[in-house]
Amino acid sequence: MEIAMSTAGRARAGRQEDLEALRALKRRTAELAATHLEALDLFYLSHDVESLSHLADGPISVGGFAAVMPPHGERRDGSTRASLASTAACVRSLLVCPTVKPGHADFTGLLKNVLVRYESGQLSTYGLEHLNPFTIGQLLPVLRDVVGATPEPAVDALVNEAVARLHHELNSDGVAMPAKTSPHADQQRFLPHGYLTYGALFALAAWDQHENDLVMPSLRWSETELYRQIALFHSGHDERSDAYQLGYNLLIQYRFNRFRLGGSLVELGLQTLFSAQLERGVWEKRDPLFRYGDHGEAYCFSFELLSSLLRELRDDWSLLVPFEEHLSRAVEWAARNASHRHGPPLWRSAHLVENTTPQSWATAEVYSFLQLYSSYLSWRIQTIVREDFRSRPALPPNPSTFDELYQPEIRTPKDEPVLLGQLLRERLLEPLRLPGEPASYSLVRSTHPRSKDRSGILYGPPGTGKTTYVRKVAEYLGWPMVVLDPSDFAEEGLPLIATVASRVFSELLELEDTVILFDEMEALMHSRSDAGGSFEQKFLTTSLLPKLQELADRASCLFFVATNHLETVDPAVQRPGRFDFRLQIMPPAYEEKLRQARDCLGPELFGRVEADLRRQPYRENIRLASRNEMRSLCDDLQRRPDQIEEILSQFRAELMDDERFREDAGVGLRP
Repeated sequence: MEIAMSTAGRARAGRQEDLEALRALKRRTAELAATHLEALDLFYLSHDVESLSHLADGPISVGGFAAVMPPHGERRDGSTRASLASTAACVRSLLVCPTVKPGHADFTGLLKNVLVRYESGQLSTYGLEHLNPFTIGQLLPVLRDVVGATPEPAVDALVNEAVARLHHELNSDGVAMPAKTSPHADQQRFLPHGYLTYGALFALAAWDQHENDLVMPSLRWSETELYRQIALFHSGHDERSDAYQLGYNLLIQYRFNRFRLGGSLVELGLQTLFSAQLERGVWEKRDPLFRYGDHGEAYCFSFELLSSLLRELRDDWSLLVPFEEHLSRAVEWAARNASHRHGPPLWRSAHLVENTTPQSWATAEVYSFLQLYSSYLSWRIQTIVREDFRSRPALPPNPSTFDELYQPEIRTPKDEPVLLGQLLRERLLEPLRLPGEPASYSLVRSTHPRSKDRSGILYGPPGTGKTTYVRKVAEYLGWPMVVLDPSDFAEEGLPLIATVASRVFSELLELEDTVILFDEMEALMHSRSDAGGSFEQKFLTTSLLPKLQELADRASCLFFVATNHLETVDPAVQRPGRFDFRLQIMPPAYEEKLRQARDCLGPELFGRVEADLRRQPYRENIRLASRNEMRSLCDDLQRRPDQIEEILSQFRAELMDDERFREDAGVGLRP
């Protein structure tokens, strides 16, 4: 036993070290990302006086962005022409900024600008032709994010022509750009590149226009190029090896050809890619993508690749865990190479050595990486925290999860009866739905998290399903669930409960969009006015109060205390502010139990017993019966259908003998 405890202790110590290192890295990343809106505002072009910083407070109109900072006095009157590719990068960056709440950015002005450019035949990037695959590959996904569900006809026309152009480009061995602007079909071209091919495929997918037959030549080319690049890197130094070709073709195969790409090949591709990363945190530039007119050749930027990796692998972030040191190198590169000359940190891609001017797209891509990496670190920290507790993983949201239960009837403060599932949906869950996103719920991304109910005390007799309803809340939202009971606080012995509680709550504060249940916690929240309570109990209750308050103030999780004995819980625990409501959970409503009997017995047998189930004294017994007691009654009726009267006369619900709950049955919601 001592050896086992020692092994468990070492494992916990190792997790704590990992947590501290990840927390420090998250703080470092958050410090760099804190000036996100302030930095992009320096490139923002607007006809009014609003700045992007107002996105944190409410809706504002977002227009275009300049490639570099406009001269002083020009940025507010809109005299500087917006760069479409830079604007696309900046908008992508805004969409991953946690300060920008859903619905706060109004892109009507940007959309109008894009349509004017399209109608005048100038939907292009400097030095490139109208509707070139680079520009529309950057722009189409952003348009999908900013237009409504039913785009206007002008947008449809733009999208249809752009999609046709991309299908044409992808119906060959990868997307390549002309080496010079020319109307001739036989013009010289740069090499096909995974970056451009990925952008084109991603743009089609954003508009559900990914036609396998039309893009298959590029998918085959991409698969061959991925294998080729892995082989080149593993055969030693070769000038033909290109980390960007490797990275973007890995993303293409992961996203669009997954059925042919085994998990081991994904891991090998990532291992090869990160092994090619330079010590300073970026990858060496290789083949150019195209030429920016007389500005010089364009190359891939490491942070654009890193952001794409974090976006695409979001459901498989565990694949990136072995490469956390490499990801942290990129953070350090960003810190070392930031320009602070204009206030907030700004960046340039460093592709043009003689140009030291910060660029909007490079700045946007670095901030995108920092925000996405911060989300990754949050996920990583929460994963470690959940390993310390009993937890259930997140599943897709299930709006019908309460329909599976036979529910109690709750009386609201207006004395209106409502089924518990409906009450939870209306009061607690649907206010967390994010606008514009079907079946997506969040406290963290909500526009007003502190104005929503987020905590409650569930009390009532044993066996009424308090834990079940908390689990159903998590299933409805599609959130993970963490369960704690007194054993989680007493695992190192009673003298250290307060110390363990501090550690437990420090970890719980890391969780986001998670349902937390404190089960059977009356022993740790015992009333301090109870003369029979020990000093240790009173001390523990006192120490837990500020921790519960901090959890409530953080407004990033839903949390519940479930107890069979509300009368023993300290009044300070129950007061408004720590918990938004108290809810008595009783057995299912009488009519719900009749529905349960109908489902269990079938129409014929239920028809024979329904009249008896509805008459006294059996009705009162059934009203107070738990789900399990009702199930046992139905099983007995099925076994002995010819002895209905005898079975009902012998049946007695346990709550019939508990005056507290008999008097209180049906009384539910208490603010």
